[in-house]
Amino acid sequence: MNYSIFNHTIESNIELPELQADSHTPPTLFFLSLPIVECPETHIEWCHHWRLKDGQISISVGKEKGNYWLRFPQLADFLLKPKSNQIICYRQSQIPDSTICHLLLDQAIPRLLSHQDNIILHASCIRIGSSAIAFCGESGWGKSTLAAFFYSQGYSLVTDDCLLLENNDNVVSGTPNYTSLRLLADSLTLLPNKKDSAIAVAHYGSKKRVPISNHNAASSVSISAIFILDDPITRSDDQTISTTPISKANGIIEMIKNCFPLDITDKTRTKNQFTNLANLMNSNGPLFFKLAYPRKKESLPMVVEKIITTIEHQRAIHKI
Repeated sequence: MNYSIFNHTIESNIELPELQADSHTPPTLFFLSLPIVECPETHIEWCHHWRLKDGQISISVGKEKGNYWLRFPQLADFLLKPKSNQIICYRQSQIPDSTICHLLLDQAIPRLLSHQDNIILHASCIRIGSSAIAFCGESGWGKSTLAAFFYSQGYSLVTDDCLLLENNDNVVSGTPNYTSLRLLADSLTLLPNKKDSAIAVAHYGSKKRVPISNHNAASSVSISAIFILDDPITRSDDQTISTTPISKANGIIEMIKNCFPLDITDKTRTKNQFTNLANLMNSNGPLFFKLAYPRKKESLPMVVEKIITTIEHQRAIHKI
């Protein structure tokens, strides 16, 4: 089975229902899901661990003979082969396909492509008119909720998680991994008509995936602005809503924080990523803003109004 993701076609031995089927384009990515008992003997050099706020390891990254391993404890090990664009998953027993699909689409593929000097941004993205705006921030800071509310107001969703950035005729364009929303129960109430179609993202979490019909999901769109979300914990009782312009240099630093690195110990590759991102932004790139707002559903209409006003004002100034 072949499917479209970003600007690639992936061949998979399990169904990937979030993606659009593509039976016409030769695959450029290859995925194989196998039981853990078929995992070969390994000699992995573990080099980094990402941890949850409680200290538990969420992802471990290891190297072996020019390849990389992503370990999701108690779930699966993913072998990433950058030279051949192959990903092999050795899954623990009883782990459902939906969980493997989530780990593949939202972690393994973005990190593999990032390692190949692609710029994959951890962001949600909404189309406004002929271009789009993106929202960057850590997990739990409100990217998907903002995207869901924009969508509920009639705007087109591009993605709520991963965006491939490229230079397209001297304009920064974004291509999604797929088009859907991943929402917790309180944010799901923003889309009451979608509640019955929502399904679990993974068996171990409480987020629901809301499929969005979008026949142009794989097409790219120019990115006119990137909003960096503020940390909701630092806001205390602050109820103000603000969009503050930030410099391109500071915007690039924020984007580096919100990419999908694979090997953070590879200093040369990290430097290359920074250079590639700086070169990309030297084209007719997006404007950057810091977005601060109270994380309350009743504030969302005013947040959207503020964002739209900011975009219209900047378009008038810069004629974009």
